[in-house]
Amino acid sequence: MSRSSSHNNPSNLYPTPYLPSNSRNNYVNDQPEEKQTPRSLRWQPNTELVEKYKLILQKDNWHLQILELSDISPNTPEKVYLEIPASTQKGSAQCPWPGECVRNGEPFTRPADCARHMKNVHGPLEGRDQFPCSYDPCLNGRHLEPFTRKDHYRDHLRDYHQEDIGAAKGEKAARTEKERRDWAKEQKKWLASRNISPRHWRCAKCLAKKWVVKHGWVCEGCNLQCEQDRIDARLKLSPKEETSMDVDVDLSLGGVGGGEGQHMQLQYTAFEKCRACYEGNGWVDDGYGEWNPCPTCNYQATHIGAQTFR
Repeated sequence: MSRSSSHNNPSNLYPTPYLPSNSRNNYVNDQPEEKQTPRSLRWQPNTELVEKYKLILQKDNWHLQILELSDISPNTPEKVYLEIPASTQKGSAQCPWPGECVRNGEPFTRPADCARHMKNVHGPLEGRDQFPCSYDPCLNGRHLEPFTRKDHYRDHLRDYHQEDIGAAKGEKAARTEKERRDWAKEQKKWLASRNISPRHWRCAKCLAKKWVVKHGWVCEGCNLQCEQDRIDARLKLSPKEETSMDVDVDLSLGGVGGGEGQHMQLQYTAFEKCRACYEGNGWVDDGYGEWNPCPTCNYQATHIGAQTFR
């Protein structure tokens, strides 16, 4: 008597082992990994646990990355995710930093300001924006205390060092032909009050100093040309005619003791009335309510640390 065909097949003698590949269910765990947050971890406000982490700021992902794998624990996971302020949160964008923060809960006007704050206050030092004043020494000390915002550095160069970056007020408001002519007159007066050297100019975008002999009138990095009225103002000056005595040594010349560059910066021509300080009275507003000696016409006072309030 013949055996059944099932007995002739050895594979039927043993049950088929369970493998994910031959399972009829084919279940795949596609649930995303749970994202831990300071709130879900029940971290206390102003926690010192942030010292174990490095802040990572990506477009759609702000998180804390653990520095030492040995510090990973249920309360300090490898990643801790932070809330990114929505673009609609104007006037109410809170800093999500779980550690101590100088804002003390004060909201930002714009989410972009919050992102800049996170980068330059709580982010790693190597990733922060640094805009040190190129004048060394800067009489306001900003060559040692860099700006974290380029627009603030631009204002400093324009208002404190009296450089010709920007324009006279009223340019955008001038609509009629007469208003534009009136503004053009004010612009000429404004340029005449600026510290201008025929040897160099500063790019209004990247704020790098450009030497005419070497760079011409175009910033290669920004592909931005110097404004025509700024060019004209320099072409009217001879190499010995500077509208100010650049006492400060610019870092772009190689810093203090920059040799030839330093010598070029220290050349000046005296004028009957100083055009760098307030009404030629020998004092310059530092932008913080204090008045420092004018580096052009009150040079001696700058060496004795003179300062006054007005």
